[in-house]
Amino acid sequence: MPVVKHSEPTRISLNSIYGSKKELDFHLKMYAITNFFQYRTKTSCPSVLHVVCVDYPNCKWAVRDVCIDKVSLFKVKRFDSEHTCPIDVRQRNNRQATARIIAELIKHEYGDPSNKPYPPKSVMLDMHTKYGIYMSYKKAWIAKELAMEFAMGSEQQSYARLPSMCHVLERSNPGSIVSYSCKGNGEFKKNFMCLSAWKDGWIHCIPVIIVDGSFLKSYYKGTLLTACTQDANKQIFPLAFGICSGENTENWSWFFSMLKHSLTHRDDLYIVSDRHEGIISAVRSVFPHAEHGYCVYHILANLKTRFRGSQKPCHGSFCKLLV
Repeated sequence: MPVVKHSEPTRISLNSIYGSKKELDFHLKMYAITNFFQYRTKTSCPSVLHVVCVDYPNCKWAVRDVCIDKVSLFKVKRFDSEHTCPIDVRQRNNRQATARIIAELIKHEYGDPSNKPYPPKSVMLDMHTKYGIYMSYKKAWIAKELAMEFAMGSEQQSYARLPSMCHVLERSNPGSIVSYSCKGNGEFKKNFMCLSAWKDGWIHCIPVIIVDGSFLKSYYKGTLLTACTQDANKQIFPLAFGICSGENTENWSWFFSMLKHSLTHRDDLYIVSDRHEGIISAVRSVFPHAEHGYCVYHILANLKTRFRGSQKPCHGSFCKLLV
């Protein structure tokens, strides 16, 4: 009999063989959740796994598995599939619905970037609707994080693969400017990317570069620096992005230097940003001949912050000045 695979539909049957005790445990939990019952472990050791219904000994449902070789294979030696307990007892509180198991059930929601957002509240609703599982928001959030890791890999894995990804990107997109640097201990420091399509498209866009920084909410934090412009169709056109430790003069100077090296020089260049001191200093240093203006949105936001008691009059007066 072939070994039951992890990806196969959950099923338990007499004489079924599983690749390891871990695989068997996964299938048992998935089987319990999808069939709306819960069980408890009676015996668990390296060579035997014996689980019974949560209402044992009143209920006769049970599965007994034993190791059939010296490596890892487990075989179902006994399977009493009929429940003799009340439905409300077996469905009362599903102990098998751990965050990791729920993550396996929902990981397909995160594998495709085109899918709609699937927040913890949606996880809670769907688990209750489909499987009758009640869960806390915290458990749903943990399940969501695990599901994203299962579907797309962990952040640790992503950063570890970044150097090879940059190498492949340069080979597959000739003309792209990619920079990756580490600290002396091998820890990630900075990353810059400007694809060849962005470089080629820049000359056909308006001579205005809008830059901004946004803090990252990932495990490793950091800051995302971006540069974009507007094409002839008045659509946002990306130019470059960088990842660094934070917004300061040093990092903005590095980002602008890489940007200057990547893009074709234009005499009538205009740079738009907020009033961050690091940006102001870096623009003066790297683009001394470019005009530098401040984003209206950020100026208005600053006015609202400084003059909280008169937001509406301030907003109206500011808009009149722009007209």
